[in-house]
Amino acid sequence: MTNRETRKREGMPLNSFSRIRTFITLLVMAALLFALVGPVQAAQAGTAVEAVADKYQGDRVVLAGTSAAPDVIVKVFGPTDAVYYARSVPVAGGRYTTEFTLAADAELGRYTVIAGYGSDVARTTFLVLKRGASDEEHEVEDALNSLVIGFSNGDTWESVTSSLFLLSVGKHDTQVSWVSSQPDVIVIGAPQGTQITGQVERQDDERSVIVTATVSKGGKKASRPFLLIVKSKTANKVSVTDNVRTVNVVGETGGYTKPLGITRIVMSDGTKIDKTIVDVSSADMIVDRGQETGEKFSRLLMDHLPGDVPDELAVEVQAGSVSTLANYGMTFQLESETAVLTIANDVLKEMRKQAIDLYFRIVPVRSAPQREALAARIVGEPVVRQAQGGAQAEVVGTPQKIETNYTSYRTKLLIPFNGSVPPGASASYLNALRIFIEHHDGEKELVSGTIVNRNGAPYGIEIELSKFSTFALVRLGSSGGNGGSNNGGNSDGGNSDNGNGNGGPGSQEGTQDRHTAYVKGYLDGTFKPENKITRAEMASLLVRVHEAGQNSAIAFPDVPGKYWAYENVMDVQRMGLMKGYPNGTFKPENKITRAEMAVIVKQWLKLNDAATTNAKDTKGHWAEQTIARVMKSGVMTGYPDGSFKPDQPLTRAEAVTILNRLLKRGPLHGVTEPSWPDVPKKHWAFGEIEEASKNHVFKPRAEGGETKAE
Repeated sequence: MTNRETRKREGMPLNSFSRIRTFITLLVMAALLFALVGPVQAAQAGTAVEAVADKYQGDRVVLAGTSAAPDVIVKVFGPTDAVYYARSVPVAGGRYTTEFTLAADAELGRYTVIAGYGSDVARTTFLVLKRGASDEEHEVEDALNSLVIGFSNGDTWESVTSSLFLLSVGKHDTQVSWVSSQPDVIVIGAPQGTQITGQVERQDDERSVIVTATVSKGGKKASRPFLLIVKSKTANKVSVTDNVRTVNVVGETGGYTKPLGITRIVMSDGTKIDKTIVDVSSADMIVDRGQETGEKFSRLLMDHLPGDVPDELAVEVQAGSVSTLANYGMTFQLESETAVLTIANDVLKEMRKQAIDLYFRIVPVRSAPQREALAARIVGEPVVRQAQGGAQAEVVGTPQKIETNYTSYRTKLLIPFNGSVPPGASASYLNALRIFIEHHDGEKELVSGTIVNRNGAPYGIEIELSKFSTFALVRLGSSGGNGGSNNGGNSDGGNSDNGNGNGGPGSQEGTQDRHTAYVKGYLDGTFKPENKITRAEMASLLVRVHEAGQNSAIAFPDVPGKYWAYENVMDVQRMGLMKGYPNGTFKPENKITRAEMAVIVKQWLKLNDAATTNAKDTKGHWAEQTIARVMKSGVMTGYPDGSFKPDQPLTRAEAVTILNRLLKRGPLHGVTEPSWPDVPKKHWAFGEIEEASKNHVFKPRAEGGETKAE
């Protein structure tokens, strides 16, 4: 019997078999086709680039990945954002690959790889480490950057409750040692093989501990600090919930939004911690959107839901994210209800070199009893009592603790008023505001800041700092006070000031019969009137007493971002009062000359009228006409012998005399006790120096100057 007859007998139509055979054939062909085109279809999800291991100078770098496009553009940017390598690379079978060799003297730091077209791009980064006769230095650096702390029981850096696990041997067979800033809280044990146990001894209250790792090999070593928050004995984790809500990273003007998930940690004492992480993929998206809108600010808005206010905020910015933001000119801002922290792009670039994660912790004191107890202690602190004189000081707003894992990097802190300052507050009210700072090392400061307005109304007060602690907004009494201290300073900038110079208003303090001091002495209690002033110190003085301008500012190669007066140099440019030299430098440590001071006076007073030169030694000088105008104004005068001495460095006594004239204040008469042992009453600038050194109530004198009111 034939197959055809068999199919007839079993009742199967002849064309059904053909259909089945055709269907099977199609299935086989589809499977083969899927096997052939699978990689291309997978790549349609978007261009990808594979991770690149850290490299040494002179190494070969291979870049590979997948894409659905026929070819991709691959670019590599160096640490200073310059294009180091760029190629159009063909895609075959859904994959692409290209390679190049790093120069033997290639710049050290983090390099960024971008592959793709248009918005379909992928990124990765890698470090270029130093290549030398010995690899020890870059091996130590690589080991330090890859170092992590192991936690138990689901702990993380902001909520430590149990033992830590630390390496005693790192990458490249480096040796790792650890030191605890509070050895009674975190006890570093002896190495057991390649591991060390950090025994956590919880206390009755919460403790912030810095654990510092030192990596060494041969004669090379480097250190890295870690911030750990050890919870109290009675506080244990009740729950950890991921993605309970989202917060947004937005552009400076709201041109883009990137949501980030919030992890809610609840402790047994009821403390609620909201934590978010700015990972590398999020930073990539932020940069992409920022490039589309042209915005250079990445603002992380750590808000909260109504009726669900967290007790603590914890933010982690991964090292790769820091690098990405730095490479593309972004400034990072962390904004909460009680604090706004701003890290400028030039500072991010400095941080990028260390390739460390950044951690921020903000803890507002919201409990009324705790706030009242803290306020009572603050107003009783000697630094506050001295500033308020015989009047009463008060703490306004919400005190807070702000902690990070970094120091020595400039960060702006703005404390929003949030209704603690009355609407339409007077200038005298605002001028009486100070920020009390209690550092972990026991140092206490009362710092003047800059009032920041938003929408035409006072929004908050801002300072710049390089280490974090406890902060409280203090209002000094209306009848007392010496104006608070300068930001860590004892002079007008430079090595004797160690601050940013924002010492508060330099002219009038809200009323027409009160003047605020704008200069300070040295640590030994002297003023040193004949000391010469540097250009950086003059920039700091000018920033204290002159309103900020809106001009553009440029960076100078000899004023790096970590330089103590960097922000003042930038601000004095915006004011239009100082600028750099033709070779592009600022020369911050150069002594400022009388001719350069004349230029500042001309810019301040906008002196443009022609004038005749009266000094015998300015003919043909580059500042001849400027000096003539300034001498005509009376703000600067020559010497008894008819000279001006344009190239002579300016003294501190001369500087305050000139600034007082620009501010239309002083000299101050009626001072019975000199402020400085090296400026006696017989000194030619005694009244001018007292005017600049004292907070005082005064009465105008008919014959000129002013008299100190008792």
